[in-house]
Amino acid sequence: GKKMPVTLDEFRKMKYNDSNKFYRLTGYKKALGKEPPDIPDDINFDEYEKVGMRIEKELVGLKTKDDLEVKGFVNHFIDRLIGQTPAGTSEKDKRTGVTLDNVKECILNGEFKKEEINHKGEKSIMYKGTKCFVSINPDTGYLIQTNPRKTKKRE
Repeated sequence: GKKMPVTLDEFRKMKYNDSNKFYRLTGYKKALGKEPPDIPDDINFDEYEKVGMRIEKELVGLKTKDDLEVKGFVNHFIDRLIGQTPAGTSEKDKRTGVTLDNVKECILNGEFKKEEINHKGEKSIMYKGTKCFVSINPDTGYLIQTNPRKTKKRE
C-alpha cells in the first residue's frame, strides 16, 4: 500500500535496477512497522522517497567546519528529518521533525558537541546548530540522525 510497488515485476525492477530506491523502501517499511511508527502513517512512499532525494541533492557534498564531508545518509536520518510530527509542531510523546534548512545550517556552521561509539563499535560525531543537532559517522561520512533543539520557555 501507500504508493509501494504493486506488482512483483515492479518490485523486482526496483530491487535489482534501483538499489537506492529499494534501500529507501526497506527503511520506509521499517519506520512504519515500529510501534509507535517513526514517521506519520499518512506519509506515503513517494513522499518518503522525495525527502531522500532532497537530502541527496541538498546535503550530500557539504562539509562541516572541521572539514568532514557528508557522503550519504542512512534511512534513520530520513525518519528523523520527517519526525513523528512535522517540524515546527508539537505533540505529546511524539518526536518533532527538523527542516532541511536547519540541518544544512547545522552541517555548515554547527559546533562540535561530542563523539560517541555505539554498541556495534560505530562512531558518530554530533554537531550543535542553532536549531538542531546532527550526527554524522566520521568513518563513512553518512548522516545518521537529527534532532531539534529544545527552546527554553521564557517566564
